[in-house]
Amino acid sequence: MWRTLTSMYYDYASIESTFESLVGFQNSNNSNIPDLASSLTVSDSGHYYTEIGASEFLTIQNLYRAYLKDDYSSFNYFLTEFRRGVIRDTINLFVKEKIEKRQLSKELLEDAYIFRGNTERTETDKDVFFGWRIKLNDYDSLKLQVHRIALNLSSNDTTVNLYLYHNSQSTEIKVQSIATITAGSFSWQSLTDWVCKFADDNYKPNGIFYLGFYGADLGANVYPVSYEYNFLNPIRKDYNFSTHSKLIKYATITPFTISSEYFQGGDSRDLFDTGYDEENLNYTYDRSLGLTANVSTIIDITDYLKRHASRFINALKINAGLHAIKVIKSSTRATGEMANLIERAYIEDQREDNNGIHNALRKEIKAIDFVFSDLDSPAFPSEDTVLKLGGI
Repeated sequence: MWRTLTSMYYDYASIESTFESLVGFQNSNNSNIPDLASSLTVSDSGHYYTEIGASEFLTIQNLYRAYLKDDYSSFNYFLTEFRRGVIRDTINLFVKEKIEKRQLSKELLEDAYIFRGNTERTETDKDVFFGWRIKLNDYDSLKLQVHRIALNLSSNDTTVNLYLYHNSQSTEIKVQSIATITAGSFSWQSLTDWVCKFADDNYKPNGIFYLGFYGADLGANVYPVSYEYNFLNPIRKDYNFSTHSKLIKYATITPFTISSEYFQGGDSRDLFDTGYDEENLNYTYDRSLGLTANVSTIIDITDYLKRHASRFINALKINAGLHAIKVIKSSTRATGEMANLIERAYIEDQREDNNGIHNALRKEIKAIDFVFSDLDSPAFPSEDTVLKLGGI
């Protein structure tokens, strides 16, 4: 599930997977309460929601008393959902306080069509890989998403594979078929999750992507038809220059061909199988090589939040205490000790003084801050300085 904040994005499901094991629960000392599922007691940080001093309301015994069902296996499910609710609420509070309230945004390139022109040129040498070299700028929050791609061919053709490579990988990282291509008109194909990231766990940062297709996949009398233009020429000031003058803030896309004699490995589709040498690329600065695309740049803060998950520990523990209060208040087992616990939960939930739990949570959220070392940059810099503990 993606969330959008002004011009920034974060993937909540990915964040949740990291935060779930960050803080765990401790088993109750009450012998009448069975031990919790092991997935609930894991703590990557060594911190626990139920440790002494976290919250007088947040104990397994209190939650078990407030829980209305006798099925213990579903109590484990209840605690799992309880923890997810705490994580979700804490992240949302952080985003609202630190980003939405400050109205932070960055200029992005949205749904731009690149490499368009009027003069056509047929590519006659098909013993090559026709591609675009994509180099993202040095911002590890930055992604370039290719929404749609289109081929322009001299004759009708069926099923041409589109490939995406990264120079640190021996085989393609994406491949998708583009079917039923009509001659003389671009045949558009929507792409699912074709994203080029400056930094990713699956490949080295600051690498280079190569997007394109093999001439050998085309029919016998089928050739790419390129648009001719100089998209780096500021004198023309046409659409292509306007688009690329914005794109250059985030990435450089350069059309190229590479001859089959330089393909690596035994498989002709393993472009960089056993070696990598950009000297073999033949750059073409004046034509599109039969391709055009619809792209956007995205500022994604997911990895920042995951890398700095430990900064959220105190806020998570305080917020878990607040969620425990809400669970206790909703309990219908208002007898004996439980009745007294419910009464105290109502009193604590209504406190607005400096020592109340609501104020404590607000303070803790404010203590986590973004630092922009360069406010004029189009994205967050790659230096690991984006989150820090700051003053109130």
